[in-house]
Amino acid sequence: TDGFTGAVPNNAFGYGKLDGFNTLVTAHFTADYSGNSEICEGDSNQFSITSSNVSYIWESGNTSSSHYFSDSIDTYFIATDLITGCTSDTMNIITSVAANPIASFSGNSLICEGDSNQFSITSSNVSYLWESGNTSSSHYFSDSIDTYFIATDLITGCISDTMNIITSVAANPIASFSGNSLICEGDSNQLSITSSNVSYLWESGNTGSSQYFSDSIDTYFIVTNLTTGCISDTMNIITSVSPKPTLDCLTNTFDFCENTSITITETGVFNSVIWGDGSTINPRVFTQDYAGYILGIDTNSCKSDTCFIAVTEQPNPIQPIITNNNTVLSSTNEYASYQWYLDGLLITGANDSVYAALENGNYQVEVFNSFGCSTFSSITTTTTVGINEHSINGTIYPNPNNGAFTVETNQNNVTLSLYSSLGKLISTKYATESRIHTYQNLATGTYFLLLSDDFQVVYKKIVVLK
Repeated sequence: TDGFTGAVPNNAFGYGKLDGFNTLVTAHFTADYSGNSEICEGDSNQFSITSSNVSYIWESGNTSSSHYFSDSIDTYFIATDLITGCTSDTMNIITSVAANPIASFSGNSLICEGDSNQFSITSSNVSYLWESGNTSSSHYFSDSIDTYFIATDLITGCISDTMNIITSVAANPIASFSGNSLICEGDSNQLSITSSNVSYLWESGNTGSSQYFSDSIDTYFIVTNLTTGCISDTMNIITSVSPKPTLDCLTNTFDFCENTSITITETGVFNSVIWGDGSTINPRVFTQDYAGYILGIDTNSCKSDTCFIAVTEQPNPIQPIITNNNTVLSSTNEYASYQWYLDGLLITGANDSVYAALENGNYQVEVFNSFGCSTFSSITTTTTVGINEHSINGTIYPNPNNGAFTVETNQNNVTLSLYSSLGKLISTKYATESRIHTYQNLATGTYFLLLSDDFQVVYKKIVVLK
């Protein structure tokens, strides 16, 4: 009981009755609430009054048991006991707004075909969640995709805005080149990269757009797109060397006679030829001078070594004149060789500058120069063969000789006339009494000895060798 009034407290209601005064005294109570006073940016938190059997009023005038806040604020509420009508002390609530974490990442959203890119979250002090459910700080992508991730602050629990990542796949450049991978022996070929908007790298380290090759080789190059940075597949180049075709080129100089032609045929291992003047004819007929080259070409367009050719038209010799000395015919001027004809027919063995006619008829001599070109003399007619014929003769020994020899005639009264091969008279002797005659110190060459009397001329050929 109360020491002053003697009243017994009613513990069920928290108050007692004084019979003498009829006075009601309520117990003091505290208004309780629940809720997080730290609000994430852009979000709101609910604060709920947890006191029971009370009514509520918030600073804003709201009378519900809970209230939402989204800003930093200093506010309050009070509660009123529904039985006693007593009000609580004012309950202050101070809220603050925590900034959401900023979701940031690093990585290239342009992915090269056949490759993958790593995207890493660079926000600190956060946890991660990718659309795929992956919770690590990085993720690999190899396809075109529209995905996202969010970050949660490990201290405040606030969640970032959704960060979208849109990836795209760039096609790798196509490595292409031009040039012949078949190299002719002793030559080199240029291979050029034809891909556009790219940089280049050859196996050798060369970064130029082209490279020269002269050997059989297995090499490669790659190209990098200057815009995307994507790299092509490796382009392999295998070169091979084709052996040179061969041109025999047996003769370099050719001569043909005036008013004629010459046919030149080149042999060897080749498919076609080309001359320095552009002609591709083989065999080729020449009717005028030519100084140039010829090349053999095979089916791979490889060329042989150069063969230089000189073709020259040579003049014919001057027409000879025949001198008829009592049936002994001789040709004027000096020529390389001779051929006598009777009535248009070749006289076998008649190849000297002097010829003793053995029968009457029409005689010609064909003369040759050192190039084999020839000219015919005019016709000389002989009609005195066999008239007053005698048996004049002579023996020469030794023959051939070293420039000293003896002539023995078969009769006296013979004239001995010694001529050079050019028809020049060297000496004349008269055999009036003796039939033996000697000659000394003749130079190397061919000579003709004419034995004659008043009726007949006979000639003998003498060869001097030293």
